[in-house]
Amino acid sequence: LLAGLAGSRSLRSLDLGGNDAIGPSLPEEGSGTGGGGGDSSSCSSEVVAGRLASLAGLEKLQLWRCGLGDPWCLLLTGSLAMWPPRLRLLNLAANPISGELKSRLLHSPGPGDAEIRL
Repeated sequence: LLAGLAGSRSLRSLDLGGNDAIGPSLPEEGSGTGGGGGDSSSCSSEVVAGRLASLAGLEKLQLWRCGLGDPWCLLLTGSLAMWPPRLRLLNLAANPISGELKSRLLHSPGPGDAEIRL
């Protein structure tokens, strides 16, 4: 999906929320393997972050209840600096994020004007 959307300038909102199988299908950070099998090199954390960042017109990214744990949520929030300047909302609500990470994200300002929903 991300490979097909890469470089899109017209996509303003991407709502993948409610797809709780997304997280378990991604490779575990640092392991190179995913729960869903297949070629994990095409969905490594660096590739996923880079493809999302290439969506130049993206204003809203809805990833609520996608089964994304701490490593993926940290990657997504930590890479916001390289995201399109138009991004206004990153919704990570209802994901299995630790209290420690939630607290850290809530008490540190995000880059630019992006709102991070937890």
